[in-house]
Amino acid sequence: MCSYARATDANGESFIYCRTWQGQFFRFKLEDRVYDYVTTFAKSDACLATDPDDPTKIYCALNEYNKITCIDLTKNPEDSGFETDVCGIQGPGAYQDGHVSVARLNNPQQILSMHDPETGEKVIYICDANNNCVRMYNMETKLMSTVAGIGGKSGYAAGNPTVSRMNRPYGICITPENDIYIADAGNKVIMKLAFM
Repeated sequence: MCSYARATDANGESFIYCRTWQGQFFRFKLEDRVYDYVTTFAKSDACLATDPDDPTKIYCALNEYNKITCIDLTKNPEDSGFETDVCGIQGPGAYQDGHVSVARLNNPQQILSMHDPETGEKVIYICDANNNCVRMYNMETKLMSTVAGIGGKSGYAAGNPTVSRMNRPYGICITPENDIYIADAGNKVIMKLAFM
């Protein structure tokens, strides 16, 4: 698996950044199709999303480490602050909502970084595949909550997000109307999460 995100380096140049399962982090320009190696991380599938306010920051869902990190492209890859933890706790997967100090993920897949249409706060929506739900991490309050599905319980049920059921959500995207679409891999359906 290889995920990508469009982001800007410290010099203001725009690239497509990719992170492979083997840990290679590289970038390329669509115009010339030449890629440039940036660094190598520990092996893990990773899904990427660009920060909605700062194009020099890329969020990474590290599936095998059960956490979300942030890459700061203004820093040198050898600097300790180049990649920092955002939420989730490295180790065995688990389900726990709450403060960043206790919130747990289990095989996070695709993520979506945006401003919440209701509060304007910066949030990350996370397809928490092995917990069979979609989580929201609020970057300002440092709180994780479940917004669709029931943590740890698979199944299929549409309707109110608090009673809906999913089976391994893997993909997520948002429309200009602020509707979030979720790819439920286990049930082979696309679900819609609408904001009121």
